[in-house]
Formats: sequence, C-alpha cells, structure tokens
Amino acid sequence: MWGQCQDAPPEKRGEFASGNWKLVTGNFQPSRRVGARGLQRGSCRAMDCGLGRGSGRIKGMDLTWDSTDLEVVWCRVWEGLETATRTPGDAWRTPVVATAGDAGGGRVVVLRQVDGKVRSLTFHTDLRAPKVTALRASPWLTWVFYEPRTQVQLRVRAAGTIHAGDAIAAEAWDRVPAGSRKNYTTAEAPGTERPHPMAGEYLEKTGVERFAVVRTVAESVDWLWLAEGGHRRARWEWNGAIWVGRWVTP
Repeated sequence: MWGQCQDAPPEKRGEFASGNWKLVTGNFQPSRRVGARGLQRGSCRAMDCGLGRGSGRIKGMDLTWDSTDLEVVWCRVWEGLETATRTPGDAWRTPVVATAGDAGGGRVVVLRQVDGKVRSLTFHTDLRAPKVTALRASPWLTWVFYEPRTQVQLRVRAAGTIHAGDAIAAEAWDRVPAGSRKNYTTAEAPGTERPHPMAGEYLEKTGVERFAVVRTVAESVDWLWLAEGGHRRARWEWNGAIWVGRWVTP
C-alpha cells in the first residue's frame, strides 16, 4: 500500500518538529512559523515518514502507523492515497463515496487520481448516475477508506466538481481501457429496474458522451486507527491557507 518517502536531512528535523516549516514537493525548506500543526501543502515526499520499511506488528499494531508525531501520520495518509491509485488490489483504491441528498447514499468507486498539492481526489462515473444528480444539487461528499489489515479508517470531506465534455474528461477518457468504455454505452441509466441481472442493450456509441470525471477538493481529513494497543485518531482541516491538524479522542 505504501510508497517511499525521502528522509529529511537531520539538520531540518528540529525545524520540522518545532513547526517552523512547510512542505514542498521534493524539497524541505524552512518557512515562516505556521503553528506546531500547520502544513503548507499535502505532499510529504521530503518527510522522514518511515514508509517502505516493512509491516511488522507489535501487540497487533502495524508499524506503518506506529507514530505519535502528527505530521508523520499526515505524510503517511497522503502517501497511502497516492499509492492506492496505482496499486490494483489496494484497499484504499476502492473507497465508499457518500453524497448528500440522494436515497442511494454511499457507493463504492475507484480512486483514480490524487494530488496532495492541490488537495484533490478523483473518480469516474456515468453522467446518468444518481450521484451526479446529487452532486449537482449539493457538491459536498465524503470519501470513506478502510484498510482491514491495519484497521485504519480515513474519512475525507470534500467538494466535488463534475467534468464532462471538457479537457479534463477527455484526458481521463484517453486512459480508460477499451473494455471498460463499454460500461458507459448501456441503453438504460444506472439504477434502472430490469427483469434480469444483465446490463441489457449496449448502444453503438463510444460512451464518451456519458462519461464524467468527478474531481473533489478536500476540506477535512479524519484518520482513525483501531490499534490493539490503544485506538488513535487525528483530524486535519483546511483553513484557506494551510492544513491544521490535531489529535482527537477516538
């Protein structure tokens, strides 16, 4: 599930611990003081995350998450999300997305892209799906990720934008495998009642006219680890300029 972060140089670790820092892709630089729990960006590639160092267990606790440093946990959250997009079978690759206002509530989607620098998480959908109607009524949704091996739950509150027929959708469509494109050519909309379980008639179309990308921008992140040695929970919120995190009661 996990990628590999580059270690921060020893002389920078004190600055990081004191809060006089910011995160930038591929480099670690001191910055104006933003508070002991403030993060300038979502990227963690310059942090000493300890990822890729095995997954041994101590009293049921997976070492991947065994840190009392809030910033290290934050790094691992985004690294785990980014890794899931390129790792088939990763538990975080198929999260639940719950939209507001529609009777269907939550449904499983495939996490397609993650960009911590701009706080974005993306999935694909059929334009005729009920979740699109729900998002047009209210852009707010919640992503729910769960990794059963480590017993870690992640909830991301975000606002979604629907892209269809634009450059973002066209670029994503180019990456959709030919076999998957057929899913967007059904004659009936997703959720239509049928007399049998098969998809029914497929239209002689490419499917692109019914394809949509939902790009969401995260506003809050809630992490919960159900560790045998004691549950841990943290929450981060975007304040318009930086992420502000804190430990909270599980």
